[in-house]
Amino acid sequence: MAFCFTNPAHAKEAANISEIKMQIKILVETQRLQYPLIQLQEGKLVGLPLALRFENNLKYGTASIEVKYLQIMLNAIPETMVPDFQSTINRNIF
Repeated sequence: MAFCFTNPAHAKEAANISEIKMQIKILVETQRLQYPLIQLQEGKLVGLPLALRFENNLKYGTASIEVKYLQIMLNAIPETMVPDFQSTINRNIF
């Protein structure tokens, strides 16, 4: 018969470390998603109004200025950047 002796303090410390790691992941993801909004506030996203609000649902085939604004914002995030964005910048169709 085998016995396992664990120090309760170590188990609690491991749980705390896991919680801290999860909080760090959430913080990093939040900052990544806020990046284009910060650029917008600082006036670094050219072509977007400072008081930008998306008020309509977009779906495939939607043609509107909001589509163009969304393209500009998404291209401010490296993971969602379209490689040849300049050729699509004048399009406003989703």
